[in-house]
Amino acid sequence: MYDEFGYGITAARPIHDFLEYASDHWQPPSPSYVVLVGDGNYDPKNYGGNNRTSFFPPYLAPVDPWIIETAADNRYVTLTEGDTMPDMMLGRLPVNSAAEASVMVSKTLGYEQDPPPGEWKQRLLFVADDAGRGGDFDDISDAVIDCCVPAPYQPEGSTTRSPT
Repeated sequence: MYDEFGYGITAARPIHDFLEYASDHWQPPSPSYVVLVGDGNYDPKNYGGNNRTSFFPPYLAPVDPWIIETAADNRYVTLTEGDTMPDMMLGRLPVNSAAEASVMVSKTLGYEQDPPPGEWKQRLLFVADDAGRGGDFDDISDAVIDCCVPAPYQPEGSTTRSPT
């Protein structure tokens, strides 16, 4: 993938470009979800000497008003030019070995085959921080609850408010 879409350079952009190619050119239906299997870090060539393997480097983007650039894996699947909404569902199993991957996959399959019973599956918890330069997350959360939560789901909201 890195050779075909990134001139052999290990980076996030070749992964994005591969997923965009798959979405546009694979036989229908195009992929609708992606699972990255492997941890990632900002230093795939180990210049910092931390000796951490980066299987899938994080897609760094300027999304935080204080630390500016941070990991934003959803950018891997944001394929429509000028649009910040993901075009595929994305997950990551942040594993560092085949043994860790095996344990995580086994737990996931076990949960799917024998899920715990209960009404908890119909409850949704929305958590938002107080408004700041990054956005008014409380209002955004409320708007999502108002427009997009169908029955039988029961939304619960929780906000963190600074003392006034």
